[in-house]
Amino acid sequence: MRLLMRFCVVMFVFFGFAMFAAAQNYYPDRVGNRWVLRSTDELDTRVNEVVRKELLRDRLVTVFEGQTNDNPPDRLYVVTENDGIWIHRAEVHLGDFNLEFDYNPPQVFLPIPLNLDTTWTVSGEAMVADTIISTNNRGQVVAIEDVTVPAGTFLGVFKIRQDIELSFVLGQLSFQRFMWLAPDVGIVKEINTSDVVFELVDYDVVVEGPIAVRTEGKLPITWAYLKSNVP
Repeated sequence: MRLLMRFCVVMFVFFGFAMFAAAQNYYPDRVGNRWVLRSTDELDTRVNEVVRKELLRDRLVTVFEGQTNDNPPDRLYVVTENDGIWIHRAEVHLGDFNLEFDYNPPQVFLPIPLNLDTTWTVSGEAMVADTIISTNNRGQVVAIEDVTVPAGTFLGVFKIRQDIELSFVLGQLSFQRFMWLAPDVGIVKEINTSDVVFELVDYDVVVEGPIAVRTEGKLPITWAYLKSNVP
């Protein structure tokens, strides 16, 4: 059971960094983009980064890494299409286990576009200590709001609720978590399944075209907001 609970924690972190940027302006997937989040109790730091592009089954995929403290990084391999962000593979480290989720055919990990009440589901299976665990992750945009974190104040942020179900031989577990995605930036806040709050403390993000504003001592305002509000 302890191994199973550790698996749950890893999967929640994995889905969190995997979904740190939704579609279009919410998905700044340029290689080198980097986000640093820290728990409000200052015990944990997580770094999410776009590390490279590579070929996978003859498709050029974007590789994201997410690393908490000194743990080995987890990786997500995705392709952005007109109708959504498609997940092709995921690699998750669980103690001495290296878990690989191979989505063939790929699944829509995030739909394009995102709007209030948009919902989506990602399902998969993994073998953990000779036990098959099935995961079902349902996301929903539940609000659009302004968010203030150590990295600044962000406007028009999507609040996303994730309902996660794990099924295994002994039964089923259900959990819930929240994340906030800002346009032209990505993830700015998260509440995990243990009610630990992570907030964005630093980021280095370039979108294809406009650059998200991040100036020391000034209020960060996203380019999307400027375009729609400044004459």
